[in-house]
Amino acid sequence: MLGVLAAIGAEPALDGMHFGEAFDDWRAGILPVIDRRLRATVLTALDSAAAAAEHALVRALADAWAGRDPLDEAIAARGIAAEVALGDRSAAERRYRDLARQLQSELGAEPDAAVMAALQSRP
Repeated sequence: MLGVLAAIGAEPALDGMHFGEAFDDWRAGILPVIDRRLRATVLTALDSAAAAAEHALVRALADAWAGRDPLDEAIAARGIAAEVALGDRSAAERRYRDLARQLQSELGAEPDAAVMAALQSRP
């Protein structure tokens, strides 16, 4: 499952495919639906893996999704919590700083409270 979700998370669905204007119009409408469903599936997988103390799996899925959406705070928070649970606080802090830098650069925003709570959690 990790391989499938990681591969899907790495590249937007139907990216680079062009079969004419009708297809492009359809794709523009369906991609947000696919993205929402895929994100929901990834969040479910992350929460299940975290509940089973499979923190390395959580980290891998969070890394894969970050390649697709580096501004996704909910998934980043789960990745940060996994780093903490694995005893790698420096990796958790690095992930937090990368997210904060991206959010500031692209949105002029700071990470939300859930991301900070994940960073401050205990293993």
